[in-house]
Amino acid sequence: MPAKDYTTALEKPTEVAPLTHSFTITVKNDDRFKPVQCNMVMSSDYNLIFTFRGENEEYAITLYWKADVQRNIESKEPVYTYATPSTDGTYNAGSLTESHMLQVTATWDKENVTISRGEAINNDV
Repeated sequence: MPAKDYTTALEKPTEVAPLTHSFTITVKNDDRFKPVQCNMVMSSDYNLIFTFRGENEEYAITLYWKADVQRNIESKEPVYTYATPSTDGTYNAGSLTESHMLQVTATWDKENVTISRGEAINNDV
C-alpha cells in the first residue's frame, strides 16, 4: 500500500490593502495662510503618496515616498496530534500543525522621496 501524501500548499500571507487617510493643515491665528487639503495613500508595498492641494485647488504638490521593506519569515516546530491507536497499535488518523510568522519592517529614507508639482501617477499604488 503506497504512503499517503499529506503535504498541502502553505497559504501565502495576505498583503496589506492600500490605506488612505485625508486631513487638513491649517495655521491657527493667521489668515495669511489658507487651509491645505492633504491625502495620503499607502500601497500594499508600503510606498506612500502624499498629495497637498490649496483650498481652491489652485495648486497641487505630490510627494512619492518609496519604502524599503524587509520581510522575515519564522517557522516554528510542527505540532503533531495523533488519534487514539487502534487495537493493533497503529494510528489511523492524525494531524500536523505548522506555524509561520511573517514580520515586515518598512522604512522610508529621505533619499527615496520624489516631489513633483501636480498629481503623481504611480502604478505601484
